[in-house]
Formats: sequence, structure tokens, C-alpha cells
Amino acid sequence: PIHLQTIYSSNDCALREQTVRSFHTQAELDAFLRSLPKNFSQAPSQATSQAPASLPEVDYDKQTLLLYGLGQKPTAGYSIELYDDASIREQILYLPIRVKKPDSGGFQAQVITSPCQIYAVPKADYSEVVIEDKSAE
Repeated sequence: PIHLQTIYSSNDCALREQTVRSFHTQAELDAFLRSLPKNFSQAPSQATSQAPASLPEVDYDKQTLLLYGLGQKPTAGYSIELYDDASIREQILYLPIRVKKPDSGGFQAQVITSPCQIYAVPKADYSEVVIEDKSAE
């Protein structure tokens, strides 16, 4: 098992499409963050969110950062949960993700959200990332 640390979580990541992306250097992460709309890096801090500018320091010789984003969602109530350790089989990193969806029939704010999380992953030999989605309805 590979322990992942969630170092960033937000419901407003400004990613239009579902995204899985790794960052091997600070320069790669910085370039990606600069490519996002301004409101992403200025998102207000909440209990479950911190501005990307305050990400903990990463030792890229020992870790890789991995971003998973759901893309745009039409209402509030969507979130991402890492529910177990990751694993590697045949050079594929399997991420155990649960996507929580709003309660059906419940009232949700009609606002476009874009949930994402960034994980610190120990350096390992893998060439592909697969999301093991155990979505909760």
C-alpha cells in the first residue's frame, strides 16, 4: 500500500473537464496554477480548503504531486474523498477515490462547482494513474 497525503482540497478549482495530472517539479505546479483563472489562486480559505499559495513544501526528490479534479458540476454537494491507501500493480497507480454526489431530491445551491484535490505521493515507478471510483450516491 502507498500512503497518500491530501495537501489541498477545494470545490472551486476552475477545471472544466475531469483531470488527473502529476507534477514532478515546483516549476510544473507553478505553471499549471498560473494557467488557471485568477479566482482559483484567490479562493477564500474554508475549513476544507486552503489557497494553493499555502501548499506545504514538497521534496520533489521523494514525492510527486497528483491532482484529481471532477470537472464542472452544476450544483453544490459534490466532493472527493480518498478512502484508502493507493496501490501499484503492473506500473499502474490505483487511486481509491469516492465521489460524493448531492442527495437526490435535496435542495442544492445552483452554482457551478469544480471539486479537486492534490495529493503528495511517494516517488514510485508507475506510468499510468487509474481512479478506482467507489462513488457514494
